[in-house]
Amino acid sequence: MITIYIYERKITAALFLFLLFAAVNADAQCLVPQNLSTSNVTSTGARLNWASTTADSFLVRYNQAGSTVYFYKTVKPGTSTNTTISGLYPNITYQWQVRTWCNRGISGAYQTTPASINTLNQSDA
Repeated sequence: MITIYIYERKITAALFLFLLFAAVNADAQCLVPQNLSTSNVTSTGARLNWASTTADSFLVRYNQAGSTVYFYKTVKPGTSTNTTISGLYPNITYQWQVRTWCNRGISGAYQTTPASINTLNQSDA
């Protein structure tokens, strides 16, 4: 009888640890924002949009297409679905991505494929 009791106790403890591990890992996952789009494009800036995603905040990164030099912008609050960037050069293609920050500093991934911005010529703006 004692052996069965200890055996059941071990199973209960193992199940508890498994469920605890699963719950912690589920909380740790930050979602990747979807449906990236660009609007209000000018010769020097643009509005970057994404679908509503649960997060504490967002980190946008952008660069000139083909460059490995990135610029970053933190976006708060976590309910944001867009931000505006400025200081871009006219008639240049830029790429951008956005990631989530959630659960006390854990970050989500960037999109596999960045969205593009083609800034306008100064004469078109």
